[in-house]
Amino acid sequence: MLIRIFFAILVLVSITSHSQMISVKGIIFDKDTTSPMPFAYVVNKNSTTGTLTDEGGRFSMRIKLGDTLSFSYMGYGVTKIFTQALKDSVKNNLLNLKVFLKSKANELRPVVIENRSFTKEEKEYYASKVDEYNRGIESPLASPISAMYYAWSKRGHQLAKLSVIYQQLLIDEVKEHRLSDQKLRMITGNDTLNTEAFRRYCYLPDQWVISASDYNLFYAVKQYYRQYMDMQRRKKQN
Repeated sequence: MLIRIFFAILVLVSITSHSQMISVKGIIFDKDTTSPMPFAYVVNKNSTTGTLTDEGGRFSMRIKLGDTLSFSYMGYGVTKIFTQALKDSVKNNLLNLKVFLKSKANELRPVVIENRSFTKEEKEYYASKVDEYNRGIESPLASPISAMYYAWSKRGHQLAKLSVIYQQLLIDEVKEHRLSDQKLRMITGNDTLNTEAFRRYCYLPDQWVISASDYNLFYAVKQYYRQYMDMQRRKKQN
């Protein structure tokens, strides 16, 4: 009897710890430069919550102890943190984190090129959340009450914010594929091209990059490459 009671208490404690709501605050850094990373993605894999870091790389959100947090940024590897493993670091229902993201350029092995790729389940999850918000706010079949709910309620504001985050995650994956280091060097014919600096120089809107034909993308990159090299030559002359 005592063993059963003891076991029941252990189960209850376990369930309580898993459902405990806590606040998580932290800063995301570039692992190589230790510089804070503004506008990095923070997503709770166990719920429909997420946020972006501010200009100083800081973030804050409420989660359940035991949730898994995913941290990502375009051009960087994804870092996941299992908060249950950090339960001893929670003080006064607050968990402080310092997260370091590593640039993918430094993770590449010789001859092997690895791009971030979301799993099929992650893509479906992100797409469903974007679609959920779009159907609620934009559908001509939506009632005025539904439209007001999505426009003004706290839940509606959360869905609006998350739909932007999730949509950008999917866009970034396509951009990384279409403007990868390998493709940029192939198009320009320059094997020593500083692709990171070149990408910053190119003004190619997200929607254009993901919808442009291969020919138009090739042509635009070539045009920007000529301008970029002219600028580099002028800098050396000065």
